[in-house]
Parts: sequence; structure tokens; C-alpha cells
Amino acid sequence: MSGSPVTVAICTHDRPDMLERLVAGLLPALRDRGVALLVIDSASVEPVAPRIAALDADVCVVRLEVPGIALARNAALLACDTPWIAFLDDDEVPVAGWLDAVLALIARLPADCAGCGGDVVPDWERRDAPRIGRRWLTYLSMIEQAGEFDQSERPWFGIGHAVMRMAAMRSVGGFDPRLGRDGATLLSGEESHLIALLIARGWRIWHSDRLRVLHHVPPERLERAWVRDRAYWEGVSTLRRFRLEGRNGLRRYVAKAWVKAVMLRGAAPLGRRFDCDLRRGFVEGVLAEHGGGAIAA
Repeated sequence: MSGSPVTVAICTHDRPDMLERLVAGLLPALRDRGVALLVIDSASVEPVAPRIAALDADVCVVRLEVPGIALARNAALLACDTPWIAFLDDDEVPVAGWLDAVLALIARLPADCAGCGGDVVPDWERRDAPRIGRRWLTYLSMIEQAGEFDQSERPWFGIGHAVMRMAAMRSVGGFDPRLGRDGATLLSGEESHLIALLIARGWRIWHSDRLRVLHHVPPERLERAWVRDRAYWEGVSTLRRFRLEGRNGLRRYVAKAWVKAVMLRGAAPLGRRFDCDLRRGFVEGVLAEHGGGAIAA
């Protein structure tokens, strides 16, 4: 085990230029503080190992031949030999002082804290980006909360910009590979499911605005078609989480979702359309399980 209490892990898939920028920016601070960097290549078409080796031959790169964010993060957990792991996504850039904030934070978090998430603010590729609402920003994985606090009662959390205690991650077996991006769909839910399992086992979840990253937003994610598709897959993901967590009230939720999905389709305010798409994804997921049809868009 290295002398540092934390390993920084980056999971990447088919974004070599962004990955190279991120690693090059991190390496000086990591070297100065003796912090190990781990890169998980989630079946990128162009293997990333040669690019990373050109920056620093000592960086550990793990290559997976099957894509999937849950699989990649689990591979990072297997390769980590420090008490904490700090996850970053390949389309993020930490603000100045991020690593110092990580090291200071894990030194003061209470013993029952499984992990701490931070702020994620948009880095618009399109400089004339329109103003969008909180729901849309949430689908873009943006999070902003002032201060440092226990948020276990109502977690607003993303693993892609968080520090996690390895003992807590092992206690729940890591991420469920039946959830999360898989290279083919916008399936999600692996983070929310993990947090639910951790809280059920008595772990606490924190937030600190001292952990802050910029998250790249490509132009297509400002199109209504993308965010409505994202909302639909949020519905599919919610159904899978219900199944995995054995939640009560599934029939009641399905009935309510069906009624609202039918009532809200058509000419409705944009926020309500997101609700419609989410509920349609949930209901169509149920219908698919039973060989049924789909609700027309």
C-alpha cells in the first residue's frame, strides 16, 4: 500500500483527448503528494494505455473488454489498495486545490461516513448555451450545494466526483452491473442504488462544496431530444432499482405512472414532458417484462 490514504480513479470510454487533458493536469499535484492514479479503460475503441504511458509510465491502466460504468468502477475498487478512493469522470476537470481539499476532507470525515460528494458545474462547449432549468441540469449531472454537511436524509450525490471509503464500498459489494451506462443506452441508477444500500447498512453520506469540478457539456445535450431521452431512461432505471431493492408499492406506482404518462403526452410544458418521458420509460419497462407494447411518444 502507498503512503497516501487515497487513490484517484478515472473511468474512461472513448474520450481520449479529454482523458489526456485531465491526467496531464492532475499528475503534478499527484506526484508532489505521493497519490496514486488509476485509469480504467472501459472498452474504448482506441486503447488509452499508450497515451497515458507517454505522460507517466507509472500510472496503472486497467483495460476492460466489455463497456459499462458499473463494471469499470468495480474494477477500480478491485485495483485500489488505499483506505479511500476518489472517483473522477473523464469529462471533468477539478478546480485548483481539488486534491488538497480531498486530503483535508478525508482526514476529518466521521468514521461512519461512507463517502462525500461535491459540486459539479457546467463547462459549456457551446458558449451561447441557453438558460435551462434545474431538472435539465440534474439530468446533466450538475450539483451545487453550499457548505459541508451530512446529506444522508436526502442525498443529492454523484460518484463521478466523490471520495468513497473502501471499507464501506466493500460492505455492499460495489456497484450493481445491471445498472449504469453500458455504451448503448442512457441507463443510470447505479449511484442511487449504491447510496441506498450504504444508508441501509448504517453508513452516512456527506457533501462538501470544497470538492468542485467542471463538467464538460457537449452541444447535443442542450437539445430537447437528448434530455427527453435521458428522462425516459431515468424511468427505466427507476424500475430496475425498484426491482433490485424490493420496494413496496410497485403496483401503485405503475398505475400512477401509467395514468400520468397518458395524460401528459402531447402539448405540455417542457418540465411536464420530462415527467411524461420518465413515467413512460417506467411503464414501458414493466410492459416489456410482460411482453406488452409501448406507449406512443
